[in-house]
Amino acid sequence: MIELTAMENQRNDLLAGVLIEVGRSALQYMGECWPWTGSDEQGNVLKQLIQNQAAHVPVLVGLLGDRRQLIDFGTYPTEYTDLHYTGVDFLLSLLVQNQTALVGILEKAVTESGSDADANVLLTQILAQERENLERLSNLEPEEASK
Repeated sequence: MIELTAMENQRNDLLAGVLIEVGRSALQYMGECWPWTGSDEQGNVLKQLIQNQAAHVPVLVGLLGDRRQLIDFGTYPTEYTDLHYTGVDFLLSLLVQNQTALVGILEKAVTESGSDADANVLLTQILAQERENLERLSNLEPEEASK
């Protein structure tokens, strides 16, 4: 059995934490419970953001798997269960708030990944995509306000 150093364990724990944060974000939950949307344009943007974010999960799992780490997908926060059958307009501020927090977590993870080149490159790519997702999400206007 190969023993990992404390630093290697810390870096792998960092990746595992990012996996849970990305895979169990409000945006991913919304993709599973799919809220009511008023327009095809708004719904299409949200579907694309959900897919963009979901694409990070298998890549993170692949790196952790290559490192022979236990994969833990975590669970969604319990408070998300109150979000079924709600409209996108109701969820927009929550989604922006959650996405902002995720970007902050990723910024910290990039810094903490330090000399772990594989993790640093991957986390930097994920951070860039999640910043773009945040910008697009922030630019979505509630349907009621645009009428």
